[in-house]
Amino acid sequence: MTIYQPIVAFFTCLIPMPVNDQNMFMGTHKAFVNTASCTGFEGAFNEKWFRNHYETQCLAYPKFAYCVEYVMGDIYYRKMNWKEVFDRAIHWENDPKKMLKNQYDINCYIRDNLNQKFPIDGPMWRAYAQEWKVDGKDGMILIWKSHHSLMDGVSAISITAAGSLEYSKDYFFPSKDIGLGQ
Repeated sequence: MTIYQPIVAFFTCLIPMPVNDQNMFMGTHKAFVNTASCTGFEGAFNEKWFRNHYETQCLAYPKFAYCVEYVMGDIYYRKMNWKEVFDRAIHWENDPKKMLKNQYDINCYIRDNLNQKFPIDGPMWRAYAQEWKVDGKDGMILIWKSHHSLMDGVSAISITAAGSLEYSKDYFFPSKDIGLGQ
């Protein structure tokens, strides 16, 4: 971090991006740093329950509301409005024609979406969910995609568990504030 970044952050209401996170935005145009996972959950789920439950869990991790801004060649985070974050990041598929039907569809969805870059003016994660039969029982699948910079300080399994009925926000470790010298 440069000496002037905290000053720029103060006047612009931005958050200086830690060096660890900045490294994820450096590299060649062919370097992708997204991760994705797919998990099936048993139980009766619907879009309203999923959105409410997932949104509540995400509030425990402020970095989920960050987008990226470049100022004077440096990279900063800007905190977004939570409603905008959820509207852009969470997708529950209701159209049977577009729903994933089997493992092949899931693999193709991940293959086709994994390396698509996130727009920097939006959240660095996406959650795709739909109803799904899990071993013949009603349930849902969740495909989680995130930029690697988002995952520093949180485990991917706690993100996946956020879709679970047994989930507790206590699974999240509190995120560390960025120090002046970082």
